[in-house]
Amino acid sequence: METPLTVVTEAFKELACGMDADGGELHLAPFDDTCALVSVLFRSLGMAFRFAKIEYVTKLCSSRARADARRQRARRRRRLAAQRPSKMRRVAAA
Repeated sequence: METPLTVVTEAFKELACGMDADGGELHLAPFDDTCALVSVLFRSLGMAFRFAKIEYVTKLCSSRARADARRQRARRRRRLAAQRPSKMRRVAAA
């Protein structure tokens, strides 16, 4: 039977392997997903860590929101760039 700690450990190992495969680049979405597993550990730590869990989850949620906003801005920029005629097309049409 897997314990929560082994699940977290394996998730971080997979994240590290993914970083190695990407040339050391850390992607935010997989990192956030892996960090979400850590919040499960707070339950086993008891009442003393209740406020630490609340703060951790809050920071994790805001990190995800920033990542989502960044992705939306990038999609919007790509869409706008695709809609604008490029200089090459204008020159060819002239």
